[in-house]
Amino acid sequence: MTRESPPVCLLHPLKQPFGLYGWLEMDMSFYSNASDNMAVIMDCGDLEALYGAASEEGYEKLMEVMEGIGEPL
Repeated sequence: MTRESPPVCLLHPLKQPFGLYGWLEMDMSFYSNASDNMAVIMDCGDLEALYGAASEEGYEKLMEVMEGIGEPL
């Protein structure tokens, strides 16, 4: 995954107003498009993504932008 890849660009409007910066030598940004889902993009030199949801509906909504990147939890 790169900063220019389409899925990461699609997440920008979903970015939450909080994050962890400089924590364990990485920056973590949080994204959500429903009240019960979350995607985390971790920048530690390379970009990594984790995501998950509390409901099937939340997961399906998140997959609209996360399909094919990161690892589901």
